[in-house]
Amino acid sequence: MRKPCPQCGESKVTRMHRRGILDYLSSICCVYPYCCQACSQCFKALRLGTRFVPLASRRSNGSVKPPARRQERRFQTSFTVVFSWRHTGGEGIVTEIGLGGCHLKTDVELTENSPLKLKLQLPGSKPEIRVDAVVRTLEDGSFGLCFSRFLRDEKKRLGQFLIQLLMKEAA
Repeated sequence: MRKPCPQCGESKVTRMHRRGILDYLSSICCVYPYCCQACSQCFKALRLGTRFVPLASRRSNGSVKPPARRQERRFQTSFTVVFSWRHTGGEGIVTEIGLGGCHLKTDVELTENSPLKLKLQLPGSKPEIRVDAVVRTLEDGSFGLCFSRFLRDEKKRLGQFLIQLLMKEAA
């Protein structure tokens, strides 16, 4: 049974990777870091009798890649995004999204660490959510983006959308 988030009370929490010596030492006593998927509050909780082991995944060429270091879970989706970069703009499709970032497919050539201004048109949501993001990873016409800044109300709206995705996934 997962502990609810101490900030918002939601039970939609995910265990996070240990960072730093204090997280590793506290895990000896079964205290692990968690992050709420609804409000992105991070906290530690006691989890007796559980041992967490990092999972590696395989790339398409067969090599092993390390586990992702994301704080928030990403959900599969598909919706349009309009973005501006320097003095140009473009649009693409968001294929994964979480509170901390998203995966974008587009024909526009972007570079790593490029700042973007996004307008996310979430399904069934008006108006669009505006968020600043930074390109973190590049891979054959798709990009991993990290959200860097958005208004608190926008983050809350995105969190509500993610909870809807989680509910659909559980059904």
